[in-house]
This record gives sequence, C-alpha cells and structure tokens, in this order.
Amino acid sequence: MKVLPTVLALIGILAGTHASAQFSPDKSVEIKNAWARIAPTEAGTVSVFFEVFSHRDSADTLISASSPAAEKVTLRRGTWKGLSFSNEPTSRIEIGAHKRLTFRPGTYEVTVTNFTAPLEVGMNLPITLVFRDAGQLNIQIAVGNQLLGNRTKK
Repeated sequence: MKVLPTVLALIGILAGTHASAQFSPDKSVEIKNAWARIAPTEAGTVSVFFEVFSHRDSADTLISASSPAAEKVTLRRGTWKGLSFSNEPTSRIEIGAHKRLTFRPGTYEVTVTNFTAPLEVGMNLPITLVFRDAGQLNIQIAVGNQLLGNRTKK
C-alpha cells in the first residue's frame, strides 16, 4: 500500500504552505495563514493577507504596520457599494474580543510599497503589526505570485 505514505506526504507538504501561528508578546493576539502576493495591477506593491485571532477579553485595534524592507506600509479596508469597489487606507482596524478577523482580497489588507531593495517571489517579507493593547507582533511572510488565496498564476 503505497497510497497512504503518498497521501501523508502530500498532507505534510500542503500543511507547510502557510507559516505557523505567530503571537503577540502577551499571547493575546495570534496571526495565522499569512500570505503575500505581488499586486497584479500595481507594480512595486505587495498585498499581505492573514487571519487575526483575538484571545483577549476586550477588543483590540491594529493601529499600524511597518517593514524594514519598505518605506511605506498601509492598512487598507475594502468596501463594496453596489457593483463599485473601493480599497481605501484606514488608520485602524478593530478586532473584537475572542473574535477572528480575516484579511483577504476585497476586505482588509496590508499594502507594502517603495521597497528598499528589489523584492521577488519566494523572498520573505518582514512585517511588524502594532496593536493598541497587545503591542508589536513581528511576522515573516513568503511572497508568492498568487492571484487569490492559494491559486497560483501560471
């Protein structure tokens, strides 16, 4: 039965496609399933997506993000009005107590621009997320050429 070892190996490979969970210093905020892509419509821009899990008894707020690899990092919120989409900068994003908030295309994202050195697919991008109460959370994200989620451009 060679099928079972092959299936288990494949599961192991797929499980390793996202970085493991990363926590704030006080363990009250957790980041999972982080991924980044070079923006398909904006040259020199990387969009960063992830899930934020709050383990706090009160809401917290993501108030900024930065990266030593870039001059500009922006928190953004996407909104739909009918068939019109707008992706505007925002100064803060609230995460409810004991809630999950997913940053994904069309909702929330962190955009990184004005890189200090060329960035290529496969490189790791360091990002520092700053929460009002939980403090700084440093994450490393592999940059991909994904269009949406785990769907890769060919």
